[in-house]
Amino acid sequence: MKKNYLGDGWIVGFVVVVILFGAISMVGAAEKKEFRYSDEIYNNRRADYYGWHRAMDLIEERSKGQITFKRLTKGIAGLVAQTTEAVQRGTMDLTVTFATTLSMHSKAAGAFILPFLFNLPEDMIWNIVSPEARELMDVIEKEAGLKILTVGIYEERSFFNNKRPIKRLEDVKGLRIRTMESPDEQYWVALTGARPGASSFAELYNMLKTGVFDGYDGNFSVHDSMKYYEVNKYLSIMGYHYLVPFLVMSNKAWSSLTPEEQKLFIECAKQGALENYPVSRRQVERSKKIALNAGNIITEIEDLDKWREVVKPAYDKKFKESLAAKKFVEAVWEYHKKYPRWPTEVDKPIPPTKW
Repeated sequence: MKKNYLGDGWIVGFVVVVILFGAISMVGAAEKKEFRYSDEIYNNRRADYYGWHRAMDLIEERSKGQITFKRLTKGIAGLVAQTTEAVQRGTMDLTVTFATTLSMHSKAAGAFILPFLFNLPEDMIWNIVSPEARELMDVIEKEAGLKILTVGIYEERSFFNNKRPIKRLEDVKGLRIRTMESPDEQYWVALTGARPGASSFAELYNMLKTGVFDGYDGNFSVHDSMKYYEVNKYLSIMGYHYLVPFLVMSNKAWSSLTPEEQKLFIECAKQGALENYPVSRRQVERSKKIALNAGNIITEIEDLDKWREVVKPAYDKKFKESLAAKKFVEAVWEYHKKYPRWPTEVDKPIPPTKW
């Protein structure tokens, strides 16, 4: 009989090598990850469109294609409230949501939409870079059951309507104004004497056209992109808040990332949001011109101090509900003492923060 000089051990060794090679291959394959992203952005004229897609582009580039995104846009996956809940459940990986929506899941989130808190629009940058805003987001994400990557850029909100120009507080009395579903927002809008009510985004055009609502709380880029200038005539610049958008991720998807990948997501999200600022300001100016060309009339509030006075109960209510919200608002007030205004011209560099 021919002697086997390799011995029976070679078989075991060969099997071990095969298993190790397979395991290494599996590890390499597992490094490639795809995440499902959704939004309700119907076209790229909305002020925050660029920032979210820029963030995902940066992640794909810097991960060298190991991390990619399946982008479900234009409400394919549902409305903002629905996709937010999908992220909370872990059935959707990422979405864009708003403080108005998160305020229905977190008392602390309502701090971001307290009326006339910010000296808009440049305070959006402070929210992105300040540790005070990050501290509040840490509280919100625990209360809401999701991960907040960053606060983003949107556009200051105002009242648009088809009845009369709103220049003074008495001009808003009795107007039926569409708001988002947030109880916080509906509460303070009612304090002004207007009659707030909620509707879905998709239904709003017809509701404005048929007179179900006299107007809505909105902004110029959406007024442009959804052609609301066809059914609303009077645009009253108020800048009471800017919805405060967030790029959020499910806890399930977040925990699937390595610490290095988590850092990458945060850095790219913040960079995308900051790059969005000058883009959004140009979009606002473009949309204002479209509204004027359509025959809309743009006015500004003349008695802002009265508006701020009448909505003070909203602050008192929120401070009682959330100590985190109170701490954040006080930080914003302190910030305003140091930086009353930042330059708003789109071609000027963003000033460095000292926070």
